[in-house]
Amino acid sequence: GVHADLHEYAPRQREDERWWRTLVGPFQGWMVRRYVTLADSVTTVSPGLAAQYAAEYGVTARVVPNASPFRGDIEPSAVGSPVRLVHMGSAVRGRGIAEMVGAVIEAAAAAPGRLTLDLYLKGGDASYHRELGELVAAHPDSGVRICDPVPFAEIVPTLAGYDLGLIIYPPTNFNIVHALPNKLFEYVQARLGVIVGPGVDMREMVQEHGIGTAVDEATAEHIRTALLAVDVERIVRWKTAADAQAQSLSAEVTSEP
Repeated sequence: GVHADLHEYAPRQREDERWWRTLVGPFQGWMVRRYVTLADSVTTVSPGLAAQYAAEYGVTARVVPNASPFRGDIEPSAVGSPVRLVHMGSAVRGRGIAEMVGAVIEAAAAAPGRLTLDLYLKGGDASYHRELGELVAAHPDSGVRICDPVPFAEIVPTLAGYDLGLIIYPPTNFNIVHALPNKLFEYVQARLGVIVGPGVDMREMVQEHGIGTAVDEATAEHIRTALLAVDVERIVRWKTAADAQAQSLSAEVTSEP
């Protein structure tokens, strides 16, 4: 038989870009109708994407998220002062990185020394990377740093030295709203609490497993409010929950047939 592994919801993958929505989206939809409906089995990466494939094309897709291998050698690190925030990913516009930086800058003005944020950025938009560097350099006392990227094998051990992982994607298109990015599962294996939002699938996963919280809007104001509302007791509770859920959210378990 034939298996179709659908990473994104293909017909709306870049619907926020007019040229793609007009020229590419209809072709992607035609391919789903013409070929994916004939597949013997189908997978995609989040419940929201699977539900849309079923609703629009009658395709039954099993959810196999981009989970990370289980790390039984990692335990939750102690939470100290300042609270250590981290975001790891590509320097892509529309991924809320400038908003996260702005939130920590504002939080530093309101509560000096309470938070730090380390960014590990690899690839993406070089001009956006420079803009982020300039923003950080303009606020040297904010506690924000841009760090060198680390090799793939060192991602989870590096993350384990932090308290909270941030993923704040503005809801620019259907796929972003229903994203379950691999970094969310890396944060879990690193035993971090997480702050996500406002995407539907990330919010539901975080709330279901008790590993963090979600913001209602991907703005510096909303992120700052969420950060300043978090105390050590809550972070410890989230990190403990991540430790308890690490195996059930690992690649070994989520990929089982």
